[in-house]
Amino acid sequence: MIDQSRQWEPALVAVTGHHLKRYMFAANRVRRGSRVLDAACGCGYGAWLLFVVKGYVDALDISADAIRFANSHYPGPRYAVADITKLKEKTVNHDLVVSFETIEHLLEPQKFLRSLAPQTLIASVPNEELYPFNATTFKDDEYPHHRHYKPQEFDALLAECGFATVERWCQSDKDNCAVRPGTDGKFLIYVAKPNELR
Repeated sequence: MIDQSRQWEPALVAVTGHHLKRYMFAANRVRRGSRVLDAACGCGYGAWLLFVVKGYVDALDISADAIRFANSHYPGPRYAVADITKLKEKTVNHDLVVSFETIEHLLEPQKFLRSLAPQTLIASVPNEELYPFNATTFKDDEYPHHRHYKPQEFDALLAECGFATVERWCQSDKDNCAVRPGTDGKFLIYVAKPNELR
């Protein structure tokens, strides 16, 4: 079954703007020669953006259909089918890990976050304060949302898994999607580092 909640777009011009803005924000953080992981890369447009900027990019997704689409339409990154909740603790060692629109889909996001040993993590979640979770909204998705996070809850989740939030950014909504400082938007985007590197 093709998951209709994904961005099955063969060209960047057709990808929803709020998705692209997050990846452009992350791409501006990629240093030349960096090893980058896009965890839950979906159809590959974001991994490709990170790749063309200047990074060496690995990209993982649970959907074989999405990975085939990514290889076909957004070549360059090293794509692989993988369940990010089944990676062993502290086995993902990249300079930067990007994971957008992922954590809210995971029943146990701690398993994923504890597998990471990056220099920097950039991740997004819907903000429960401005985008309250309603299970029926996502009931037809192949991989539905399980919850949304208040800003302090996202901080607490990252801290529980060994990360310290060092920057807090947001997007107001899907239409007003510029990434800006703060937590008063429907989508939170946090930059975090392992506690020992803070």
